[in-house]
Amino acid sequence: MTLSNPVTLYGVHQVTIVDRTTKAMHTALVVGSFGMDNKQEQKPLQGGSNPYPFDTAPGYAEAKTTLKFMQYDLNLLRYLGGDGANAYTEDTDGDAAGVVSSLTNEVGTSVANATTGIASIAPKSSENPVFGDYFAKATGAATVDIYLNNNLGGVEFQDDTLKITASALTVPGSGGTVDVPDANLTITGGSGTVAFVTADIASFNVKPINTYNFEYKFGADGNSLPEFSMYVLGEKLDSGEASKYRSLYMPRVKGNGVSFESQAKEWSSFETEITVLFDATAGYAAKMQVINR
Repeated sequence: MTLSNPVTLYGVHQVTIVDRTTKAMHTALVVGSFGMDNKQEQKPLQGGSNPYPFDTAPGYAEAKTTLKFMQYDLNLLRYLGGDGANAYTEDTDGDAAGVVSSLTNEVGTSVANATTGIASIAPKSSENPVFGDYFAKATGAATVDIYLNNNLGGVEFQDDTLKITASALTVPGSGGTVDVPDANLTITGGSGTVAFVTADIASFNVKPINTYNFEYKFGADGNSLPEFSMYVLGEKLDSGEASKYRSLYMPRVKGNGVSFESQAKEWSSFETEITVLFDATAGYAAKMQVINR
């Protein structure tokens, strides 16, 4: 150490996760904060009337890190929130025309029916379908109202039930079609005569035209928190030819889930706590590397 040029650490530049099996790297650059709590328990020897310990002996050590991110990349969620065969789907190419999911009957069984109900719903030709989760509710033997869970796409609600159809749509049979106004969707009726049961409901999801999308399921069946390695890098400070680099490497860590926060007119963030484990191969729990003062 020198009084005029101490070793310092400035900011947090990047967090990189490394899969311990495949060695695949995944990085985050929009990092809000990082902290590490590294504790060594001391067991005091106490007895008699003396208020202070006569001695101490080391107990268990514990190290945890806390991180705050302002980006929600799938690979961050997989390693920090849990991963498994049912945890996620990802489409790196996106959907050139948008996508409408299959109809699922929620109340009764008459709405989603290839013969006597709605056979399918698809994006309207040459139009961009409106994002969201929808309900189709039967109002008569061949009519439905459509409800949407949001107004991000500019679709106007008719009332506080979030209905978007000004009047019920008549679904034709024999494979006929009818458009959902403003939502850029086309409903195809069943191959026979449509025969809804009033108040039956089916649901569907719509993805608009996009170049990338994923779905991640917290708490999906079979999810578990994987072990991984992690680097935390401070900002590089330039000082002529002697640029300063600071890196903290943890060869074996495990996430404890994620906590989200969103506020009006602010970037959303999530925080996570990570347990630092001893790595028998490396022979340590964490390593700090310093290049130049």
